[in-house]
Amino acid sequence: MPIITSITQNKKNKERSSIFLDGEYALAFDNFIIFKHRLKEGDDIEKEKLVEIQREDMGSVGFEKAVNYTLIRMRSEREMRQYLKDKGYLKEIIDEIIEKLRSYNYINDAYFAKLFVSAKKSKWGENKIKYELRLKGISSEDIEQAFEDFDGNEEAYEIGKKYLKGDTREHYEKLKKYLFSKGFSFSDINKAVERIKEDKEEETEEEDNE
Repeated sequence: MPIITSITQNKKNKERSSIFLDGEYALAFDNFIIFKHRLKEGDDIEKEKLVEIQREDMGSVGFEKAVNYTLIRMRSEREMRQYLKDKGYLKEIIDEIIEKLRSYNYINDAYFAKLFVSAKKSKWGENKIKYELRLKGISSEDIEQAFEDFDGNEEAYEIGKKYLKGDTREHYEKLKKYLFSKGFSFSDINKAVERIKEDKEEETEEEDNE
């Protein structure tokens, strides 16, 4: 049975320490894991036990990395799974980390979808936003709930007013193509353009009456 001959704190990351077995480096653990399992120099330890502790350590470190990843911005579950996979974590450990993230509400796809719609509705239409949410792995049910208060006509109208640079047929045709490229439906586009035309007509009438 191997003997722990040395436990040395890492120089670059003081929250982790290297474990030496029979005088040779074996692996590194988080200091909390070492404390939790009461590992100390001179202990005999079975290799199976080390594997079990290493699995726990990977989950602990992975969870910390995952939390830090959400601090940059909220992530969907699919994004988080891909991130952890790219970091080299096994599926079983990823599943455990995801479950823990859910329990602390670090991952909540329904809430993520609502935030995403709120952040993008002044730039994109419903079709484009839904497409991006599907790419992020959001379910159809969560997507539909996120759009409960979305007014595509109003958003297309607000974006269209800022984009329109003239009052000719060509300008309005260009506006329609622009709104379509942003993911708005034909129905929302046509309604928004008609409203903008009416605004222009009212402005012209007011100027004529002055």
